[in-house]
Order: sequence, then structure tokens, then C-alpha cells
Amino acid sequence: MVLTEDEAESTMRALRTLPIETDTLAPSPKQSEAIRDAVAQVPDATKVKAYQSWLGNRNSNRGLRWSKPHLVVQANKMAVDFLGWPDAELPPPINAVTVGKMGLKGVPGLNLTKGPSASSNTKSTGAKPTRNQRTRSTDQQRTTSTPEQRQQVGAPLNASRKQTRRRSSY
Repeated sequence: MVLTEDEAESTMRALRTLPIETDTLAPSPKQSEAIRDAVAQVPDATKVKAYQSWLGNRNSNRGLRWSKPHLVVQANKMAVDFLGWPDAELPPPINAVTVGKMGLKGVPGLNLTKGPSASSNTKSTGAKPTRNQRTRSTDQQRTTSTPEQRQQVGAPLNASRKQTRRRSSY
């Protein structure tokens, strides 16, 4: 595992009953160069998603006992040190709505954007679809799918119904 110093402290505390040895050996210069070259090939969009995921994961980890500002400092440090983010002063962008949902609104050090985040699957507003939009798309699926089309995709309809009946009789 590769952990920051702060993470190592809480992780070792949680795993204190296991026989874990710490290794503080640094990689060789050749290994460091290979790592930098590999990280440089990772697309920025992937790095943004990794940053957001890391931030959300550590934010929900109460065992770390980090303040919100300290969390953001560590996330930005991780982005530069591990993800190879080019600008320490301008961390990867994160949607303001996502920041609000994480409870990080007003915490300094975040690079807020107004549009959808890189990992968002919703429309350009970044909001969830309304009930009418969900109903409309479900209705479209119903009208475009015939029993013959469904039968071509998977098992015959009767077979799946029989299996369901058998399971429910137990």
C-alpha cells in the first residue's frame, strides 16, 4: 500500500493487531522515472476522477480525524505527488455541487467549476433528471422494445418466469 504519513498513522492504528512491517525505502531513480513516465500517459480526465474519488473517500473516513481544510491540503498534495498534476496552486477541477454534497463548501484550496463534474452522467446542468424526464425515457424504452426483441437479447420469457416461480415457492 502507498499511504501518506497521515493515512499511515490511522491505518496502522486500525490494523495494530496484524503483523505489519513498514517499509520506508524510496524507489530507485530508474523506478521513479518509470513511474513518472507512466503517470504522464494517464489522461487528465482520469486524474480528475481519481482526485474527486480520493477526496470523497477520505472525507467519509472518520478514522482519519482530519479537518476539512487539512483534507483539501492532503488531496491537493496527492494530486501533485501521486497523480502528477502539473499545477500545485490550481488543483484538479471539481463541480461546486459535488463539493456541496461532500460538505466541503467554503473550504479553501478547491478548484470549483459550475458545470457537471468529469464523472457526471447527467445533462449539462449537472442536476438529476426530473421525474417527467425519467418517465419519458422509460416510456420510450417500453415502446421501442417488443417481446421478440427482448427474446433475442436474453433467455425466453417463459423460462425466466418459471425460474422466478420456483424460487418464490421455497
